[in-house]
Amino acid sequence: MNLTTLTSSDFAQIAKLLKKKEALLERVAKVDRTLAAFETAKSAAVAKPAKAVSKGRSGQVKETILAAIKAAGSKGATVPDLAKKLGMKVVNIRAFIFQTGKKLGVKKLTRGIYALKG
Repeated sequence: MNLTTLTSSDFAQIAKLLKKKEALLERVAKVDRTLAAFETAKSAAVAKPAKAVSKGRSGQVKETILAAIKAAGSKGATVPDLAKKLGMKVVNIRAFIFQTGKKLGVKKLTRGIYALKG
């Protein structure tokens, strides 16, 4: 695709397709959150999607991230997967792991995969 040969109608069509893609990705993320709730077996009732962690509640952020890493088990979890599951930004999860998580027992299994020690 050569950008210099695209017309304004091509760009409009691309924009429309990107909006559709974003809507579909949001639906997939919602389904993933619902499935993750079933995997953790927190309740037998219909699972609600995870809500984003509110700002300014570092204790809640810590507990939420550690619970998600613990739920991943010995196979661990990647930072992008944790961010999707928790509705947080990847950069915030990564910062937590490097600054606080290692003190609390988060260890690196392989490149980009983290789990709790023990």
